[in-house]
Formats: sequence, C-alpha cells, structure tokens
Amino acid sequence: SGVNTAGKTLVAFEELIYQKKTFAVHTDINDEAQTIYVPNVKTTATDKANGSHTSLAGEQVTIIDEVAYSNLTAGKEYTVKGTLMDQSTGEELLINGKPVTAEKTFTPEADGTVELEFSLDASALAGKTTVVFEDITKDGISVATHADIKDERQMIHFPSVKTTATDKADGDHSISANSKVTIVDQVEWKNVKVGQKIKISGRLMDKSTGKALKINGQEVTAEQIFTAE
Repeated sequence: SGVNTAGKTLVAFEELIYQKKTFAVHTDINDEAQTIYVPNVKTTATDKANGSHTSLAGEQVTIIDEVAYSNLTAGKEYTVKGTLMDQSTGEELLINGKPVTAEKTFTPEADGTVELEFSLDASALAGKTTVVFEDITKDGISVATHADIKDERQMIHFPSVKTTATDKADGDHSISANSKVTIVDQVEWKNVKVGQKIKISGRLMDKSTGKALKINGQEVTAEQIFTAE
C-alpha cells in the first residue's frame, strides 16, 4: 500500500457480501486472533571509547550498536544480529577474510533497547566508513530489519591522516642547530565528518631514543582546535 506500518498494530476486519448484500461481519478491534504486530527498530552505532561516530583505525576497536525496539510480542524470545558493512561497496566488511558480526538473544517485556558489541582489528580501515546492519528474528523468521547503507546514525568513520613537517624558513627538512627555528607540520585528513570539532596535538620526538624531545627539560608541542569542513 506504500504506507509505513513499522511500529503499528494492525487488526483485520472482514465482511461477507453476496449479491451486494452483507451476510456477516467481523469488526472486533480487540480480537487478538486478528491482530498483527509490526515491530519497529531504531539504531545508533558509536565507538565505545569516545561515544562518537568516529573511531581510531587501531588494533582494538569496539563498536556499540544500541537497538531501540517497539511493538515486539512481550514474553517471546527474539534474536538480534548485526553485521558491519563497507559503505564504499555495500558489501560485508571483511577483516582477515571474515565478516564482523554480533548477536544477542533477548525476551522483551515492553518497548526497550538492547546493545550489540562488535570488537575488531581496524588497523587497515583508515579512510573507510562502516555501517551497521541489523536483523531481528523470532523462531528463525525475520520480523524487523534495519539495512540502510546511507544511515548516518549507523556509520562509524575511520579517518586517515597524512603529515609533512618542514622548516618554515626554507620549506625543506633540514634546520640549523645554532638558531631559533620554526617547524611547520602540515596535516591532511580524510573521512572526517563535516562539522565535527577536531583537536590536533603534535609533539617532536627524538628519533635516536624514540622518546619525546626535550628542550630545557620541556617537551616541544603544538596544538590546534578546528571544525572540519
């Protein structure tokens, strides 16, 4: 019919007509045998560490997917399963050749929420965006699905960063050790959500020790806060 029935409860009415005459009707709005419950789900995926839709492309990443449901049958057992999708391809995201999924079985008493937790090695995901898809089943039959590859609330962005440090005076990678110098670090990023506030913190490191460089006992740092465009 083109009408969105998610979250609604439907009751079937019947009327028996023969030769334009009505012989029987069944129009009981409270008849449970004629009632169909249409579940509804709303979902929000965030990075567990920072609570946002942006995550570090590191070895240990956890994504929390909060699934808010309504109009499920109270007291019945349901299973919600989630899958991480690659937004660029619309296919399942594969880590070491395997999809990333999470699953939980629950018994609703009323409208409520259930959380799925995805743990993954995101080391190779810099520059990518993953979208969480969910499916709720009862007795092995799907009763509600959320699978929108364009849903911003279900996206986790993994930014990529490229940096170039140069001597401000001449633009090269060499500086004099006998004068005051200014080092400019140009930071280029991709896959950062427009409007998101970003803080970039920089620190000079001593390559020979692998530790922070100290001048007169103080680390050499710089910081800038801006809004992504």
